[in-house]
Amino acid sequence: MRDPNTVAVIVNALRLVHGDDLARVMLNDGLSLAALIDALLLSPMKNRDAIKQIARLLSSGDFIVTPDFGSVWHLK
Repeated sequence: MRDPNTVAVIVNALRLVHGDDLARVMLNDGLSLAALIDALLLSPMKNRDAIKQIARLLSSGDFIVTPDFGSVWHLK
């Protein structure tokens, strides 16, 4: 793992919002970026912190993101 803290935040957010079993399935089978954003925004963290975690997720290389968005800082 390149960024274990980001992975832990993502996994915890999915577990809080969807439960442990469904979070495991989502991580194993894949999930949409929209579902991940939704889980982070519904988690108890502040929206600003959720957005920072999404940016870290996209640039960390710990998750496979398709299609490749390139540099996070160029998203509009």
